[in-house]
Amino acid sequence: MKEIVKGIKRHIVDGDNNLSKLRMDICNKCPEKYEDIILGARCNQCGCVLKFKTKSDGKCPLGKW
Repeated sequence: MKEIVKGIKRHIVDGDNNLSKLRMDICNKCPEKYEDIILGARCNQCGCVLKFKTKSDGKCPLGKW
């Protein structure tokens, strides 16, 4: 949970960076990604909101990044 809070902070303060864009590109091709009407792109494995997860210190639950 701490990792996602860091990701939210980075999303608000820093926006996108090269690493988060690379991670999101990987997520966009993943069959576990789905669109939540309210929160946007999410991971079906961990349930995280990808715009925050990709900016966190966390890792992909499938080991893709």
